[in-house]
Formats: sequence, C-alpha cells, structure tokens
Amino acid sequence: MYKRVSTNLNYNVNNIDKDKLDKELINIVDEDDDLDGLDDETDKDNVYKNSIPVSNKYKKFLYNVSSVITRLKSSSICKGISKSWFISSCIGIYLKYFLIYKCSKKTPENYNYMIKNITTKLSEKNLFFIKIFQAFANNNNIMDKDLFNYFITYTDKVTYDTTEIDYNGLYDLINIARANGDELLIDNEQPIKSGNIALVYNGRLNGKRIIVKYRRKNIEIKFKRSMEELQILINITKHMPYLSDLNINDLFEENYQIMLNQLIFSNEVKNIQMFYEKFKDVENICIPKVYSYFTDSNPEVIVMDYIEGKRIENIDSEDKDEYSKILSRFNLKCVFYDAIYHADLHSGNVIFIKDAKDMKDELETGTDTSTGAIIKLPPKLKIGVIDYGIIGTMTREEQNVFFMFFKVLVSKNYRDLALFIVENLSDRICIEKPAINDEQKEVIVGEIDTLCSRVLSVDNKFFGGEEIYEINKILKKENMKFSKFFCRVELAIAISENVCNSLCKKLSYLEQMMIAFKEIFGDDADNYM
Repeated sequence: MYKRVSTNLNYNVNNIDKDKLDKELINIVDEDDDLDGLDDETDKDNVYKNSIPVSNKYKKFLYNVSSVITRLKSSSICKGISKSWFISSCIGIYLKYFLIYKCSKKTPENYNYMIKNITTKLSEKNLFFIKIFQAFANNNNIMDKDLFNYFITYTDKVTYDTTEIDYNGLYDLINIARANGDELLIDNEQPIKSGNIALVYNGRLNGKRIIVKYRRKNIEIKFKRSMEELQILINITKHMPYLSDLNINDLFEENYQIMLNQLIFSNEVKNIQMFYEKFKDVENICIPKVYSYFTDSNPEVIVMDYIEGKRIENIDSEDKDEYSKILSRFNLKCVFYDAIYHADLHSGNVIFIKDAKDMKDELETGTDTSTGAIIKLPPKLKIGVIDYGIIGTMTREEQNVFFMFFKVLVSKNYRDLALFIVENLSDRICIEKPAINDEQKEVIVGEIDTLCSRVLSVDNKFFGGEEIYEINKILKKENMKFSKFFCRVELAIAISENVCNSLCKKLSYLEQMMIAFKEIFGDDADNYM
C-alpha cells in the first residue's frame, strides 16, 4: 500500500514556516482514506496530479530531509554565503561599468552612462541605494543637468513588476468608498509613480482629484532583507578611511525604527493628519487631506488629496528665493513650535505651487489705495509637502538643545558654536574610557572653531553634511562622536540640505533661515525656553 504526500509547497524560500512545512510533509494518509471524500473521478485525478506516491518506509526519511533543509536555510553558513554574494555582486556591478568607462572615450556622455547603469543595477540589489541617490539628486556641484534630471526622475520610477500590484485590493477601494457614501474612480491601473514602498495612482473622489498610494505586495520581506544587507555594508564602512568618520553606524541605528515605520501606513495617515492640523492655517504651506477610512478598511493603502504644482527642476528661476524662504519657515515652525520634523524632505516630496487662479491669469489684480488705480499683484507662491512615512519627533529637552544650537549658529560666534557642540551634542564612543580633561576639551573646541570659521563663513553656508563629517573627525580623535539625538536629526539635515541649497539664488539658505528666525522670534528668542 502506498501513501501520498502533497507537493503544493507554494512558500517563499526566504520566508519558510518550518511548522507548516513539517505538517505538509508528514500529512501522509492512506490512499483509500484520502479519496473517500471525493465525489467523482475528476477530483481524484486532481489529487493524483498534485501528489507523489510515497512508501511508508520513506516517511521518516522525508521528514528528516525537510528538517535538514529548513535548518540549512537559516544556518550561519547559508547566511554567510548570501552576505558574501551581496557584497561581491555590488562590487562587481561597480567594477563592470567603471572598467567599461575607463576603456571607452572619456566623454561626459559615457560618464553619465556609467553612473546611470551603476544606479539602476545597485537599486535592483537593494532598495536603500535609492535613498542614497535621492540625497545626491539636487547636488548640482557633482553632476551635470543630464544626471540631475535622471536622478530626479529615477527616484519616482523605481523598478516594479505586476506581481507587486494587488489589483483586487485596488478595485475593492471603490466598494469601500461606496460603503461610506462616496464615489471613487481610479484613472488607470498603471501607476503614475513607483517608490520604494508603494505604487501611486491617480483617481477621483466625488469628482475631486486624489492620489491612491498602494503598498507593494510582499514589500516587508524585501524591505527587511535590504535592511540586513545595508547593515553589512555599514559594518564594513567602520573599517574604511573617510567612511569611518561619518559615524554611519550610529546614524543607521538611530533611524532604524523610523525607517521600519514606513511599512505601517496607519502611522503615516496619523502623521499626515498631524501635519495637516498644524499647518491648516498657514497660507503658503499645503498639506494633503487624507481619507483615513480607506486605510481603516485596508491597511495597505492611503488615499489623499492631489496637490497640483511643479517639480524643482521646472520652477522659474526668479521664484526660487521665495520658495526657499517658505521652506525655511516650514522647517523652523516644525522644529521650534511643533517639536517634529519631516525626515525625508528630498526634492520629490516638495511640490512648488503658484496659486491656481494666478496660474490662469498670471497676475492677480488689486487696487492702489492711494490712487484707486488697478494694479497687478505678483502670483502667490506656496509649497506642498508630501510623503510622511518618515518623520521625527523631539522631546522638550531635545527641542531646547536644538534651539540653542541654531541660535549660536546664526550668531556666527564660532567658538561658542564649537563649545556647544562638544558640551551638548557629543557623546563618548567608548564609555569605559575616561572623559576628556579641560586641556583636551580646549584643543577640540579650538579645532572645531577654526573649521567652522573657515567653512561656514564662506557664502554664509549652512551646517550640513560636509561640516558634520569634518567635525566627526575631530571628535573621534578624543573618543567622541555626535550624540544619538543629533544623529536622528542629522539624517533629515543631509536629505533636505541639497533641495534647500538648490533653491537659493540671491541669498544662501542660512541667510534665509536667519531672516525667518528673527521674523518668528524677534527679540523674544532669549525667552523661548
């Protein structure tokens, strides 16, 4: 007598449930018993098609084999091979296109071809490489216009395939809307944008334009694997010149949970609602209204209002300083009034708006109160801020620390700035080692003072990634590093730095921040705390 074992093992090899697998393999029953409940020959044939005859004596053998395979997949050997393959393949991608470039004519076109290919291939290996490219997207100092436009476009067109689209869930949103007395139309099942976590669709809710943000299927597995791979690379950077001074490991650890929260859309909905409430009365800031009942019914989706405007590469040059002014006020209000900050403020998440009426009429009419004559007023400029998957919050104490840091920064007293960094924004790397003495402290403060005087005084530069790196080098010499709190804020600074700088024409971003700071606080800055 033979018995049968099902072969319908439709498991993801990276996410095998051992208990399910064991149960499937030992679910061996007598052939006659297996067929008793079937009504016709067709049903019996289907059982035969999906089963393999297995003798009783092989039952234990199959179980043991399955156990070995399951243990092997989670073994350190298998994980070690996987990690080695990831690292070597990343290096291989870089070397391949670098050597192609070196062997070709070294033209700007061939250089751009190399960068684009490395970008595409590495992003396919690990989705967090895209975040790195977003950080470069507005840095006009290291790339020409062709690469600038490529990075801007690419971060909204992350590769995806149709298996990542939940078509049934997408169209079930129509029923969810009807159940709430609304009418939803989805323009097209083809996404208009594809990000790391979600695919974005156009639609209409009761005739009003909306955006449907739908999470990619099985993104959790891919996301967590990417985090593990990223940790491997970060561990390697601790032993590499230059990169070891960036303190990347602390940066990663402090932002790990924030990045994981991107997967929980109910959190993002709450974040949008919070920002919407805090900025609903600010005329030149637009936060989309979110329709939370969709997420309550389907946690894979967010439905929100569509904000119409331009991307950073398409705005008029004469408007950039005004947009920079608006953005600086947005950031200051977030940090110093609301104790929150947008931690993913790259160019793709900022929409530049000229009031809808002004876009049609170009200039709004007004009346000169002194003469009664009709005059033309300039169009109103606004910015829309989207994507609240990654935000940061501050305690009151942290808020006060950052306020004092900024106050000292805009005062341009670089010795006070250096002293504040050492005393309030630094921690010891190795706790077992003694704290620095007064003499060592004086040396560090002097070096940071010299650095800030040399760098920040040039063109009124803002405190950004380059300064953070250089100061970290100085701190590291005396067993010190930036504090964990500052590491959280540091990532947000690094991401937003380039978009802020690219908007500045007549005034630097620091000058815009200084003006905004004085307008907001005036002579009351000393009483803020």
